[in-house]
Amino acid sequence: MTSDPEAALDYRLLWPRVFSPREFAERFRTAHGHAASDMTRDRCMVFSPAPSPRLGYEPARVGSSQWLAGDMVERRDSRWPTIEFVTEGTGTLIVNGTRYALKPNDAFILHPGEHHLYRAGACPVFRKRYVVYWENRRDVEDLFRNLGLARVSHVHLVNDAVKQANRIFDELETLAERKPMGYRRRSSLIAYELALLVADAIESFDEQPVIHPALMRALCFSRDTLGQPVTVADMARAAAVTPQHLIRLFKDALSKRPHEWLEQYRLSQAASLLHGTDMRLEDIADHVGYKDPYYFSIAFKRVTGYSPTKYRAATIRAARQAASAQKEKAPRKTGGKTPAPPSLRAV
Repeated sequence: MTSDPEAALDYRLLWPRVFSPREFAERFRTAHGHAASDMTRDRCMVFSPAPSPRLGYEPARVGSSQWLAGDMVERRDSRWPTIEFVTEGTGTLIVNGTRYALKPNDAFILHPGEHHLYRAGACPVFRKRYVVYWENRRDVEDLFRNLGLARVSHVHLVNDAVKQANRIFDELETLAERKPMGYRRRSSLIAYELALLVADAIESFDEQPVIHPALMRALCFSRDTLGQPVTVADMARAAAVTPQHLIRLFKDALSKRPHEWLEQYRLSQAASLLHGTDMRLEDIADHVGYKDPYYFSIAFKRVTGYSPTKYRAATIRAARQAASAQKEKAPRKTGGKTPAPPSLRAV
């Protein structure tokens, strides 16, 4: 891991304790001028010292944090796109003056250029996991915009999405720690999957604060007709508005046109099936509304940068590596004694 003093200077710490990455310890200061303590409570791993120009959506860092009540961090001009996931405790997020209450299974997105602040609430401990994407990358900006995340700061995950989020973070941490052959490409794929997961949670309407009834009808219609051919005119009829009005609703609420959202939604469902099932590609294509598997493969690669076959193979390998790493860390019973977990090989 390498030091990143510029990233450390991006923080303005206002409370007595913030458990920050070990390599940033000298740069993180409290309001009283004391260095942050108890660094073992934070786990931060760097994927590589610089981004690859050949990879899209590549993460820079992944880790987890544990804060105590009142710990807080503020960035007045954030630079690093970040997705964080709350696993325990409560807190508060303030983005450009808008306040959000944080609770377990909440995901929050930190966007470049915004003024944000977040703090641990009045709870014994506040734990979260995070992945930081490389700054100044057009591909990440385009990804967030195309998925409808560009204007989203907070969303709540439920049911299987929570398990998927923890699985994604486990796999990313394993890749960053062990750095096996091809780990940067696989981490890029999994970081993309995390963005898809958050986007899908937004579209489940669990945390949608205000949504036009016509837009709600169009989205629900599209979800209910996942495997059928659907046009913008079909969505407009279901929403009881004109196609032109529906386009305006989509652009205002999701920053994209209806056909762009529909394609992204269907491909996100396909990505979940590629990773979580052994369905044939032809069946997955048909399930998400693509009657021509060849056209499905072209669309999937155009949006994600990977063919469906390569996406499935890479995510399966990453999942197996994560499972193997967890098995290595699990204590084994030997003669009634529980030995320490085996150390991972040095990279």
